[in-house]
Amino acid sequence: QVQAATKARVRELHRVLRESQPVDLHCLLVNPHSFGQTVENWFHFSFLVKDGKAQVRTDPDGRLLAYESKPPTRDQFEAGTASRKQSIVGIDYETWRATVEHFNLLEPMIPHRDYDRFGNELSSAAASSSSSSSSSSSS
Repeated sequence: QVQAATKARVRELHRVLRESQPVDLHCLLVNPHSFGQTVENWFHFSFLVKDGKAQVRTDPDGRLLAYESKPPTRDQFEAGTASRKQSIVGIDYETWRATVEHFNLLEPMIPHRDYDRFGNELSSAAASSSSSSSSSSSS
């Protein structure tokens, strides 16, 4: 179930990237409402990079931009004209807050995910039925 959720989030991130490219990497991945989801977004983005479906380049001003890319073929790997490269990125709470402020981020590009009190992700249908049942029970 965790693998299925991860794959779904990677697909969602790929869709957002495809519709927005090129896009500032921080604006794409940072969720201004959630440090935890920012970390998850970076993790999911790493799968797109590893699979060759996304890449990061710098623009003339030194900003990091995310682009969709076409994965290399087996022939390109065998010929040595392509290789798999990944980087490890560390982010702490203070850096996340500073990034949100620096880029004046108000809303996430990748939809915010809601969780129940046990840490289970709520689907939008479950979240809306949960909120409507709690509002009707308090009436």
